[in-house]
Amino acid sequence: MKKIIYVNAIIRKDESRTKRLIDNILNGVKDEAELIEINLNDLDLTPYNEISYDDKVQNGTPDLFFNYSKLIAESDGLVIASPFWDMSFPSLLKSFLEKISLFDVMFISDDKKCIGIAKCPFMYYVTTRGMDIHDGDELEQGTPYLKALCWLWGIKKFDVTSCSNFDYIGEDAINKEIDRKSVEGIKKLKKLLEN
Repeated sequence: MKKIIYVNAIIRKDESRTKRLIDNILNGVKDEAELIEINLNDLDLTPYNEISYDDKVQNGTPDLFFNYSKLIAESDGLVIASPFWDMSFPSLLKSFLEKISLFDVMFISDDKKCIGIAKCPFMYYVTTRGMDIHDGDELEQGTPYLKALCWLWGIKKFDVTSCSNFDYIGEDAINKEIDRKSVEGIKKLKKLLEN
């Protein structure tokens, strides 16, 4: 059975539309993949600053983040679920990605360019947006950042499932869209798992 790492960057405990969507999608593939969840709310993810970066240089990456980096690099797939916040995603996710983007685990350099070395074949991003902003819109900056990380890490495939305009439509319309996108998302994730 394939091992999928699920990075949960959902901040709200209750009433999260992103959680409803990702739970449906992951439930649809539970017989095809072992899911290992990393809940970012459980981690100390303060961003790097002068002091913490110097500590990293002096003492190395803490074992926890080194282990997460290796786990993701060696997995059969990476799933990230996060809400759309301030035109991207919460800083909690950015801080985690910085801490696991490790030289000699995710990428190397030949003194001319970076070369991704992660064996993980795909990254799949699930998000919901309150605003009427869709995939590919220049105002949506989460997806381009994650695609760029795929390049840096050597992850060959990227896909996204998203819902938009949820702050401006009624609950019935939200429920229908989550149901529709859940079916679409299960198909996308199963296809990623096949290859």
